[in-house]
Amino acid sequence: HVVRTVRSLVAAGSPLASIAILYRTQRCGAEMQAALLAASVPFNTRRSNFWRSRHVQGVVGLLAFLLRPHDDAAFVAAIEVLHETPPSSRTSASTAASTAASTAAST
Repeated sequence: HVVRTVRSLVAAGSPLASIAILYRTQRCGAEMQAALLAASVPFNTRRSNFWRSRHVQGVVGLLAFLLRPHDDAAFVAAIEVLHETPPSSRTSASTAASTAASTAAST
């Protein structure tokens, strides 16, 4: 199913570099790699802890800041993730953040 979906996305014009496959366990990853290899679909793996990646920690910090606006550490994490966001995405991210903050403040 995943190989078929990847091929369909590529046929529709998506570059392989823009496609990510996330899985929960190393066993699932090994099976996925075997299927991709058997289908001659090129792939790269990144063996890192998803939850400790800088971007995920930044998003967690942003969410923590929205919940606890006086938390300095969460504020710093939120600013860092927004600073790393490309300018074209920054407006929608900050609009979403301010909407969420005003919603949280009104509850």
